[in-house]
Amino acid sequence: MMRFLNSSKNRHCMAAFDGGRKLFVTGGNDARTFILDVDSGVWEEVAPIPTVREFAACGVCVRRDGSEVVVAGGGLDGHPCAVVEIYSVRTGEWRRAASELRKPLQEAAAVPAFGRTFLLVGGQTAGGEKSDVVFEYSPLCEYFTRLEARLKEPKSQVCVSTYIIEL
Repeated sequence: MMRFLNSSKNRHCMAAFDGGRKLFVTGGNDARTFILDVDSGVWEEVAPIPTVREFAACGVCVRRDGSEVVVAGGGLDGHPCAVVEIYSVRTGEWRRAASELRKPLQEAAAVPAFGRTFLLVGGQTAGGEKSDVVFEYSPLCEYFTRLEARLKEPKSQVCVSTYIIEL
């Protein structure tokens, strides 16, 4: 356990889970993966991500057996990739998703949606174009479905923030 994140992480992805009380950080310039317990301020290093990549999107889905962090796409050897890997918070293990992204994508954003899953929006395609496409992740079949909704204009390097407010 660490009080400070002793890592020079960059180009990584992050996602909050457990009601915003935990922060998950992985990928980027190395395979190291960390979880911050916000209440205690302690970082814990967990199992490294199997496929190291930059500019991936991290989304959280909530299943009956606990939260999972889905890491989708990203840059692999300088090119967008379609790899999707899932980290189980309960078991502390990684697995490959049942299906990859339909097309390679990096610099997309994962936006929490519907209380149990997330949307994957924007990004950069293998051809270098910015994307206006929106996908919904299905935790049951580990698959991304393209929605009819689109971004107003193509975007990449999208930043998303979620605020948790307790009343």
